[in-house]
Amino acid sequence: MRDTYFIIAGIAGFSPKLGTVGTAAWADYAVDYSLAHEIDAREMPPEWPYGYFGIRTAGPARKPQPHYRTEVYRLNAALVDQAYRLSRRVRLSDSAEARDYRSRFPSAPANLPPRVTRCDTVSGDTWYAGEALGRRAEDWSPC
Repeated sequence: MRDTYFIIAGIAGFSPKLGTVGTAAWADYAVDYSLAHEIDAREMPPEWPYGYFGIRTAGPARKPQPHYRTEVYRLNAALVDQAYRLSRRVRLSDSAEARDYRSRFPSAPANLPPRVTRCDTVSGDTWYAGEALGRRAEDWSPC
C-alpha cells in the first residue's frame, strides 16, 4: 500500500472532565453506544442514573457480555500508534471564540487549549447531550 486514507464522519465531543473544544483523539477502542436497551427516563427506577442499560443485563451498572460481537471494536493498534506519534505535537487550531467558550469552565482540561490525545470512544446513531447521557458515555468508555 502506498497511500493511507483516513475517513472521518460524524461529530465529536468530550466530557469537560476529559477534553476541550477542538481536541483531537485517536481511539484504541470504539464502543457501540447505540446498542442497548432503553427505559424512558421518566419511568426508570429512581436509583438509575439514566434509562439505558446493556443488552441482556438488568441495569445500567452492569457491562454486557459481547452478544452480537460488534459491541466493542479494537482499531488497528500499529496504525493508531503511528498516527498518534506523527500527530501528538501538532498545534491545533484555536480561536478567540473557542478561548471565550473555554473560559466558562472552571477547571482543566475543559479550559485548556485543544490537544491531540488518545482514548477509547463511544460511537452511535443517536446524538446526545446533557449530564445524565454524558455520564452514560463516560461509564461505557473513558473518552
